[in-house]
Amino acid sequence: MAKKSNVVTLESGQQAIDLGAGFDPLPAQLRFLGSTDKFRLYSGGFGSGKSLIGTREAIYHALSYPGSFGLVGRLRFKDLEATTMRTFWQQLQQMGIHKKPYVVDYNQRTQLLKFGNGSEILFSGLDDEMKLRSAEYSWIYIDEGSELPDDIYQTLLGRLRFQDPRRLWVTTNPGASGWLRKNFVNDVKPGFSHFRAPTTENKHLPQDYLDSLLADYPAVWRERYIQGSWDAFEGQVFTMADDRVNVIDNWSPTAGVHLILEGWDFGYRNPTAVVLAAYHPSGEEPLIIFHEHMASEQMPPWHAAQLRQIYGLYGINPAEVMRFGDPAGSQVQGLKGLSYVDEYSNLGLYGIAPSTKEPSVRAMRIGKLLTQKIVTRDGSLPSLQICRRCPQLWRQIVNYRYAEHRSLKGEDAKEAFHKHDDHLVDALGYLVMSSPQPEAKGDKPRVPDGVAKPITPRDIDQHMSRSYRDDGQTAMYGIEV
Repeated sequence: MAKKSNVVTLESGQQAIDLGAGFDPLPAQLRFLGSTDKFRLYSGGFGSGKSLIGTREAIYHALSYPGSFGLVGRLRFKDLEATTMRTFWQQLQQMGIHKKPYVVDYNQRTQLLKFGNGSEILFSGLDDEMKLRSAEYSWIYIDEGSELPDDIYQTLLGRLRFQDPRRLWVTTNPGASGWLRKNFVNDVKPGFSHFRAPTTENKHLPQDYLDSLLADYPAVWRERYIQGSWDAFEGQVFTMADDRVNVIDNWSPTAGVHLILEGWDFGYRNPTAVVLAAYHPSGEEPLIIFHEHMASEQMPPWHAAQLRQIYGLYGINPAEVMRFGDPAGSQVQGLKGLSYVDEYSNLGLYGIAPSTKEPSVRAMRIGKLLTQKIVTRDGSLPSLQICRRCPQLWRQIVNYRYAEHRSLKGEDAKEAFHKHDDHLVDALGYLVMSSPQPEAKGDKPRVPDGVAKPITPRDIDQHMSRSYRDDGQTAMYGIEV
C-alpha cells in the first residue's frame, strides 16, 4: 500500500502531524520508506539508522491506520527496553506527539501503548513462542531480527491477520538467521525487499568515529558491522556452507538401495540429537541427511518410540541401520548401571558404535564434505547435502562458531567451539567420522597404511590430523588439529 504523504491527522479537526519532522533520511532509509512490499528488511552496520527507521515506521503505521494493533519486538525484552523502546520514545518526543491527545495511555505492566485514534502498540520480547500465539496483529516490527530462530518467524507470520496493512519489517545487523537469508538475502522472493545500509553512508556520523571503526577492527568485523555484509560473521566455522547447493528439497532414500546411517549425541537436560543419512554403496551420490530428531528432558524409551515412527515413514528396518555416537554414550550411569548405548540396545536400537571424540577433527570432516565435489549423473554436486526438513541442523551448521579467545599474554587461540545449540552438529560429526562417504572422482580413500577396514575412530583421528597437515588444507577451514 503506497504512502501518500508523511502528514496524517488523528481526528477530524485536529492539527495535522508531520511525521517527517526533524528527520533527514539517509538514501537507504528513503528507499525503505518508499517500498510498498509486505515484507521488508533493513540491514546495516553500526550507526546506519536501523532502530530509528524501524521505530519511525511503527509510529507511521499506528497513526495512519486507526484502530490497528501493532507489535514491536526483539528476542529478549530487556534488550528491547534498553535500545528500541528508548529510540521509539525519542522519536515521539521529536515529533511532539508523546502526550495527549496523541498518546493517551501507556501501561508499564502490560507494555501496551494506546493512541488517540484507537491504535495500539504492544512492546514484547519474542522468546516465548506460546505467548506469541495468543494475539493477532495488523503489523509487526522486529529489531535485531538476526537473533530470532526461524520458528519464531513462522509463528509471527501466522499472527499477521488482524486488519490492514498486515505488514512486517525487520531491522538488524547481518547475522546467521536462516529465515532472513532465505527470504531477503540469497534469493529475494516476490513481496520481499532488502535495503542495505553501510555505516559509511550515514552522513550524520562524525568522520573521526568512522575512521576509528575502520582502523581499529579486524576485516571480518568491518565487513559485517560497517559494510553490512552478510557473507560471514566473526568466528563462523563453516563459512563454506551454502544453502544454494548444500540444502535440497525433501528427499527419501530407496529401500534396498541406500544404506541408512545415524549419528547420535546423547543427553537429557541437553537434548538427545539424532541425524539420519542415506549413503549409496557406489559412493557416487552425495551423503544426504534426510531427517533430524532432537528433544530435551525425555528418556530413552520416548526417543526410541519417536525414531520408530520415523522409520515407519520411510520404510526403514531398524535392524539394518548403522549407528554412530558420542563415545561418552558407552559410560555407565544412573542407578540402573547401564549406559545410553545399553539402554537403546535394550529398546531394539542396536549397535551405536563410539565415534571420534575430538571436535576439531569432526568439524574438519564436515567442512570437507560441504565443499568436496563429486561427479554424479546429475552433474557435479557437493559430497554432503541436507534436506529442507532438517532446518535445525542447517541453522546450527551456519551458526557454529569458535569460542571467544581472550589472552592477557597474547597466546594463540586454542581450537575450541562455542558450546551452545550445537547438538545436531555433534551428531552429524559422529556420523561422518565413522560412516562410509562419497569420494571425489579420482580420489583414493584416506586409510592409514597398515590398517584394514573397518578402522577405529582413533585410527581416523591420527590419520586425519596427519594428512590435513601434510595437504596444507588447514587454512581452508581455519582449523588446526
